[in-house]
Amino acid sequence: MRLAIVIVISALVLVATVTAGNRKVLVLPVDGTADAKQRSSINDSVLSMAKAGIDGDVTAGDTTFNETAAAVGCTPDEPTCADTVMKTLSVDELVWGTAQTENGSTTVTIHRAAKGEPGRQQMAVIDKAAGGDATASALQPLFEREQAVGSGSETGSGSGSADSGRQPRKSFFDTKERKLGLAFGGGSLVCLVIGLSMWNSESKLQDQIDSHPNMTLPQLQDLHELEERAASKALWGNIFVFLGLAAGGTSAYFFWHDHKNRGTVVAPVPTEDGAGVKMVLGGRW
Repeated sequence: MRLAIVIVISALVLVATVTAGNRKVLVLPVDGTADAKQRSSINDSVLSMAKAGIDGDVTAGDTTFNETAAAVGCTPDEPTCADTVMKTLSVDELVWGTAQTENGSTTVTIHRAAKGEPGRQQMAVIDKAAGGDATASALQPLFEREQAVGSGSETGSGSGSADSGRQPRKSFFDTKERKLGLAFGGGSLVCLVIGLSMWNSESKLQDQIDSHPNMTLPQLQDLHELEERAASKALWGNIFVFLGLAAGGTSAYFFWHDHKNRGTVVAPVPTEDGAGVKMVLGGRW
């Protein structure tokens, strides 16, 4: 029993370790003169691309970069302001931008900065009534998983691309969902093995109980002790099997969620006037 408890505690420590060691990425809502509906659509599109293309725990913020900068005491135009915001908020990477509407079109500029790396930016120009998906083909290079944050800041147009940067080696554990999925999967296997072992021990004790003599007081006392041990084995077997099934379901959820996040594709579709094609980001988030 002590060994079982030690194994379960070790599994819990593993889960805590993989969670704590993950990079934290914060995506702030875009600022600017675009109407609220369009900015909301752009926010959803940028958050989706960030989740698909940035390694780490990607979450959405509630305040714009300008509002956050004012709160932490730096000027948004200062080159070091992004570093100040990341340090104050305890995040490893920051994504923010603006959406400025003028003369019937909206210029979307998205910035990406990470600790110890120069920043990058990418630009897209869309119709003032277009949704956030219209920016996908132009902004996608900023979030390509093969590219690290580059060595310099670059501004692109609708068909532009970002610096190729260095090519980091891909890892199976490149998202928090995969790490947690594997950790819970390992914990599930351990719990199921322990639970089935307990059930097997209870079955053997039950065979001894069925064939145990019960003619004398010592025999009855020994029989009672066997029954208590069998009941304990059965109880712990039920508990560990339940924990194993629960952990297995949790593991399956994290792997499914990771698969859903990776199910994004960029597909060509005809433009409204039929004169060409445009790239649209698809998938579920």
